[in-house]
Amino acid sequence: MADVIALVFDFDDTLAPDSTSGFLQEMGVDASVFYRAARYDVQVNIQNVGNRRFYDAAQSDYQIYPAAPVNGTATIRYRF
Repeated sequence: MADVIALVFDFDDTLAPDSTSGFLQEMGVDASVFYRAARYDVQVNIQNVGNRRFYDAAQSDYQIYPAAPVNGTATIRYRF
């Protein structure tokens, strides 16, 4: 069994190269726990653990994409 916690952040002071909005992107936390056996793997991922509101990307001042709220996935893989 292993676990991983990742800090996801961006120090850019604007959302897009041509942006004049001055929004700051903030830090989010993602977590993962996985187990690997001889024939199968089990993994659980959780994104945006703190449910923080921040901006994930932008195309311009008018197309600003917020990050997804807290969400998760579970995966089971079987090898044969």
